[in-house]
Amino acid sequence: MTRCIIACGLAAAFCCILNLSGSSACAAPPSPDYSLTWSDEFNGNALDWDKWQYKFQGVHRDGYNTSNAVAVADGNMTITTYTENDVHYTAWIATENKFQQRFGYYEARIKFNDSPGMWSAFWLLANTVGSEPFDNPAVTGAEIDIVEHRLVDNAYNNIDNSVFSAVHWDGYHENHMTDSHMTNNLGVGDGFHLFGVEWDDEEYRYYVDGNLAWTCDVGISERTEYIILSSEVDPWEWSGPIPAGGYGSLATSTTKMTVDYVRVYAVPEPPALIDGDANRDGVVSAGDYASVQANFGNIGAAGIPGDANCDGYVSAGDYASVQANFGNVASTQTAPEPCSLGLLSLSCLTLIKRRRR
Repeated sequence: MTRCIIACGLAAAFCCILNLSGSSACAAPPSPDYSLTWSDEFNGNALDWDKWQYKFQGVHRDGYNTSNAVAVADGNMTITTYTENDVHYTAWIATENKFQQRFGYYEARIKFNDSPGMWSAFWLLANTVGSEPFDNPAVTGAEIDIVEHRLVDNAYNNIDNSVFSAVHWDGYHENHMTDSHMTNNLGVGDGFHLFGVEWDDEEYRYYVDGNLAWTCDVGISERTEYIILSSEVDPWEWSGPIPAGGYGSLATSTTKMTVDYVRVYAVPEPPALIDGDANRDGVVSAGDYASVQANFGNIGAAGIPGDANCDGYVSAGDYASVQANFGNVASTQTAPEPCSLGLLSLSCLTLIKRRRR
């Protein structure tokens, strides 16, 4: 997997310096080997329901997640944390059941205006985190925290210009494993900044404004994962006390996470060489059954790991494809045409309605 090149980071930094208004996007593009696979520029006046859904509506920690906290206007999506009748409101949005991807480069341009007692984040999650087998994040996935931002820590120290990144795997209870990193002062407490992660089968590389901030080589997920943008209220333990009187009303609160865009890139993976070749090693064998089992239920671009029949969904049909073509090898087979965009579009429209296993 190629790295984000230094020149791209410097170009992005220069672009952001010139962008004094903070209103237009200035990307830190990854290596030219990447291509854009998904994005939201938030150019409308409401969330795009083909891309997002609300997550954890209702009581969550010391807050209450509500769609009223989310607004799209002027090219930005904003989550406002506010207080009414002693209840603290905020929100999560996610691409769960809409878009998931394995590996690649994920980036968002965000302005944080956080307050004590809460924090905001841009992160990835696999639905299988915490399932068995334990100590095998390649199979069960991970929580990949690209950036978490707080105004203060639990000792009330101001950390507005620093960010926190982490990886969590094996669930959140007795088997929980994690690694994390807190940056030094990067000046991110004012205005828009770029936050990204480059993820492959060897490590995670975390970037702030196009500069490498942390590299982590544990807890590596090989599952498809979805995107979350969130703010949440949970005082003292991690983010200090809630201000006296709360955060102000929806109309007056200045506690906001403002997102200019989210973009996802990937190095295109080749389709299966032959029908039934779920692990793309050129032969249909017992290893392909194992690939289907390890990735069962995943949804993504046609040809994701385990997708033996190239329909964008790892399901019982892939077992049938392996069985029907068992023993075939690439040297004696004609490679099929890559899955067409038309087939992928049709599968996406129908598969998002299926219940994940």
